Amino acid sequence: MFRIFNEYLSIRLAILFVAETFLLIFTLALTAFLRAGKAGALSAFGTVGGLARAIVMTLICQVCFYFNDLYDLRVARQREEVMVRLLQAFAMACFLMAALFYIDPRLDVFQGAFIATMMLYLVVVVAWRILFRKFSKSKVFRVRTLIVGSGEVARNCVREIIERDELGLQIIGFVDNTKSIKIGTSLVNPKLIGTIDELVEIVEENQVDKIIVAMEDRRHAMPYEALLDLKFRGIIIEDVNSVYEKMTGKIYVGNLSPSWLIFSDGFKKSRILMFGKRVFDIGLSLLGVMVCFPLALLIAALIKLDSKGPIVFVQERVGQNGDIFNIMKFRSMRYNAEEDTGPVWAQDVDERVTRVGRFLRLFRLDELPQFINVLRGDMSFVGPRPERSYFVEQLKEAIPYYAQRHSVKPGITGWAQVRYKYGASVNDSLEKLQYDLFYIKNMSLLFDLAILLLSIKIVISGKGAK
Repeated sequence: MFRIFNEYLSIRLAILFVAETFLLIFTLALTAFLRAGKAGALSAFGTVGGLARAIVMTLICQVCFYFNDLYDLRVARQREEVMVRLLQAFAMACFLMAALFYIDPRLDVFQGAFIATMMLYLVVVVAWRILFRKFSKSKVFRVRTLIVGSGEVARNCVREIIERDELGLQIIGFVDNTKSIKIGTSLVNPKLIGTIDELVEIVEENQVDKIIVAMEDRRHAMPYEALLDLKFRGIIIEDVNSVYEKMTGKIYVGNLSPSWLIFSDGFKKSRILMFGKRVFDIGLSLLGVMVCFPLALLIAALIKLDSKGPIVFVQERVGQNGDIFNIMKFRSMRYNAEEDTGPVWAQDVDERVTRVGRFLRLFRLDELPQFINVLRGDMSFVGPRPERSYFVEQLKEAIPYYAQRHSVKPGITGWAQVRYKYGASVNDSLEKLQYDLFYIKNMSLLFDLAILLLSIKIVISGKGAK
């Protein structure tokens, strides 16, 4: 795996993306060659302008693929789903390109063969996807992996691996010195295949490529000599917390020690980063206020017509370093919705939400007034979502490291919001905290940009706020 925008991506995903980029350029060149020979191909792509137009067309196709989740390897495993999404992506790409060519005919790189080129590319991509699906299941892409440890942390790690077949990790089994579990017992799905004392022999017999250390008692039972020996033999050895972080984009807090947080790489907040983030926030929020002002007036009128009460809802939230601030949102619930109940978790399907409010939440339009919060410095565009102090006090007692999420400014959107469903319980808050800790650990302007792009995708697709 490797990192882009501080997110870990698999080699297979990189192969898929790069191959399809070159396949489109190849298809464009092939169509030009078939229509007008070598001279036609050179005239289309032999100049800087021609190559730039080809790159623009390629980017349009890749963006359409991205918005239809064709670079989600979990989707890529399902043949029928891939075909449906490919057709949707091609229809979207054709529409965007046709609109672009209508606006400026000079951008047309297809030389009158637009439909033929796109049909040819569709055939090529379908053939490539079938080939990719076949070869991605081969042993070449499989990393034979052994788990050292058999506790809850080890089992959770294996569950995540099993759910993510696209990672290419083949679990051989668990090894542990526990007396409460017999050798051969199935844990999750893989079995306990031996003891830690037999680690070297088990690695040799099973041709293990990678070891994940997931032991709960490391002070007295860690097989340092065996692991050191195997490390120098070329076996990949990783800590379970690091593996979990790479796989899931979150930091597992179930067995997390303070020392791991203290000594792990990350959690850096340089002056340059924070200054750049603030400049980015101010510029984007000013742009947002100007662009969205007419829309905000329309929303205000709809709220007023739909139900009684104020247009903008103001509520106290916990911000950076535990400071309290007033967050602003367009009102999406009926007036005084908590008058009889007191503070209640927001639900994915909430009866308190008005008709207009449901629409606003679906496209996150209720968050628009928070541009003002960003300008005032209470919030950032990207960060952990701010919670109410009533719930914060409960969650700090129930969830380890919950207070650490307040080490940065809260955001309009965040890593947890683009990766997890609507949260309405302590367990949901735990899951979101793990994503928030990952964001804080890997915070950067490029990571913020990636989260904003994911947020835009969610808004356009109408999946609603999380």
